Amino acid sequence: MSKKLNTLGNIWLDAYDLIRKTPRLLLPLSIVAFLEALWLEILCFSLQPPLKTFFLPPIKRFFGEFSLHYPAFLFIVPSLFGYAQLLIYIFVGGILTAVTIVMAASLSEGHPLTFGAAWKKVRKRLFALILVSLFIVFLLGFVSGREVSFLRAGFEFAGRGFLRKALEFLTKSFRYLNFLIAVAIQTLVLFIFPCLVLENKKFFRALGEGIVFGGRHFGRVFLLLLFPALCYSPIWFLKGRSAFLVQRTLQPEAIVWLLGVGIVATLLVDTFIAVSVTLFFLRIRHEKSA
Repeated sequence: MSKKLNTLGNIWLDAYDLIRKTPRLLLPLSIVAFLEALWLEILCFSLQPPLKTFFLPPIKRFFGEFSLHYPAFLFIVPSLFGYAQLLIYIFVGGILTAVTIVMAASLSEGHPLTFGAAWKKVRKRLFALILVSLFIVFLLGFVSGREVSFLRAGFEFAGRGFLRKALEFLTKSFRYLNFLIAVAIQTLVLFIFPCLVLENKKFFRALGEGIVFGGRHFGRVFLLLLFPALCYSPIWFLKGRSAFLVQRTLQPEAIVWLLGVGIVATLLVDTFIAVSVTLFFLRIRHEKSA
């Protein structure tokens, strides 16, 4: 285990050094952060003219009349923000993650690559990258939904004994379990990106080889992703506890501030993960070819 952690530690340090020495690695996912921040700002003014013309009818229909008033509206902002965040990831985030991977791979091999040069390489695989991003979002949503269905179904059959207490414990621990499951899913699917843009594999071959690669090195990759993911975990958990956050701060606007901090944290964590995954992928490939 210590040898494994030493290897991972070297990759984390190399990833940090690469980002520190070449801040332009933050540029691709900064575009994602900008789009998310723009959407968050639009949401903050969505009940004011002229935006309210477009936002009031759907908000009233899906969230109710009470959601049109302060501070109730702030409690639905995370949901509205989350829906757009998924769309941004599917159509933009996955593509720009691939750009980050191409830039990191070139830099690690001593061939600095600009954003424009990396984009030219990635744009040939745009449709495949959108499909991969959609697959990841679907997989995360499917597994999460299955967990909820399992727990709800379990309560219908559980009595008052040990089984019910166990299900109650799992329900309370759901967000923690969901966090670890999300990391596990990313462990299996993130290597599809380097297979597509670094090795130029065809879509289905990249899909299969990326998942096999993640599964073969599951333990190490899970730990590789878990460390940076834990840096984001406080924001992850607070997003699902808006009422607790407002109660503690006595400021409903804290919900919006948390989302803003989350945008910056996501930029840093996702860039660090993309660079770390790239370095790990290249190291394994070099060891295999040596």
